[in-house]
Amino acid sequence: MKDYNDAKYNNRDYSAKEARKLKRRRARRRLLICMTIVSMVLAAVLLVTVLRIRTLRALRGDFVRKLDITDQVVSQVTLWLNDVEGADIDPDWVRDKGQEICADVELTFIPEGLTKGTFTETLNTESYAHCSEEAYRITGECLRELIVNRLTAVGYSESLSNDEADALITEALGMSLDNYLKNAGVDIIPDYNELAEEINRSGEYKIRRMTLEWTRDGADAVDSFSVTKDSLAVLDAGFIYMRVESNDEEE
Repeated sequence: MKDYNDAKYNNRDYSAKEARKLKRRRARRRLLICMTIVSMVLAAVLLVTVLRIRTLRALRGDFVRKLDITDQVVSQVTLWLNDVEGADIDPDWVRDKGQEICADVELTFIPEGLTKGTFTETLNTESYAHCSEEAYRITGECLRELIVNRLTAVGYSESLSNDEADALITEALGMSLDNYLKNAGVDIIPDYNELAEEINRSGEYKIRRMTLEWTRDGADAVDSFSVTKDSLAVLDAGFIYMRVESNDEEE
């Protein structure tokens, strides 16, 4: 009887030990699961923070996009030549006298935290001046060709070079063709002030995931974007900006 009882007690002790071991294994397993979950959360937070910092660094600085005003210039030149010549002028003929006429629009971001900052966007005056010069050059070239064609048609000469035509035009107008067009106030390019009023803007921006919350077209907008070391694409607005390298970055 005693041996039986001893065996019974021994079995109880063995079962208790196994239960304690099982309890400890379960506790360690729960601890391991908790540590894994915490590690995954911390890794996700760290990844989001790193991505935000990289995005912020990539967004910082100056960008420029091209504002194509070719169609507007061609339309205005065609209308003016129609009035001057009293005949229908083909816009494609005017367009073929030059290449695309584009003004620079400059965008600058100044971050003030991981997800916000200020921005400014302005029309570059120097690039607008180049556009104006190109518009007058195209207009002058078209008008010169029309004058030469008219003089040739009435038998003034079988052919005239550009220099000869310019000399005749200068004699008739008392000034060069370029100066005449500029002094006559020919409206062949969008007015700078009106264009700048449409483009120039500034304000605050916020980054939420890969969207920009800012003011565009006179209203609050939320635009998706992507940014690299070379470019910024504001997808919803259809804007493509190229990064302007600063002297500090080049060094």
